Amino acid sequence: MRSASVGLLATIVVASSCVSVKAVVLDRRTQLENQLLGRFAALERQLILASSVRGESPPRAQDKALSPLQRELVEAQMNRAFNADDVEALKDAKVVGEGRRGLLVLAVLPTEVARAKHARQLMAAENRDRKTIFRGLIATSAELSERDLPLLQRIFFELRARTARRGELVENKRGELVAAKATEMDRATETDRATTTDRAKQEQR
Repeated sequence: MRSASVGLLATIVVASSCVSVKAVVLDRRTQLENQLLGRFAALERQLILASSVRGESPPRAQDKALSPLQRELVEAQMNRAFNADDVEALKDAKVVGEGRRGLLVLAVLPTEVARAKHARQLMAAENRDRKTIFRGLIATSAELSERDLPLLQRIFFELRARTARRGELVENKRGELVAAKATEMDRATETDRATTTDRAKQEQR
């Protein structure tokens, strides 16, 4: 009887520990996700304040008040903004997809040599800028360290996957690139469209 009681107590302790550890991990993920969103919002504000004309290639941050690291971060984000349309075109053509490490991964290269070269260069530039931002976020955040990099990358991927357009390629847990289904962005767009349609019907009555 005593042995059974001890066994039950040990089970409860282990189970409680698992719940506690899981709660800590979830809290950490929530904390990092909120911090990541906040830092990207700050980068966007710095981009607006420090950016030069879009026609400049490559774009350069002109604000002398920025530290070298801040300037590097802003320029990485500016590069991403500059290349955004071309990156989206690669996604639409299903040449690249969003990988679970927060980087673009190659799906299939175009058969035309020039287009294939351009796709490789564009993917490399986007991934380079993402890595710069990851490193910069860690370097400028007292709460983050290098050990947080994999979790930071995973959270970035989840944010990208969450807002992916229907049909965009995202990496699943098996490492396969699959077409995204209805995402939060799709649902928001469909809701807006439905609301607009309802209003139009009401006005016609």
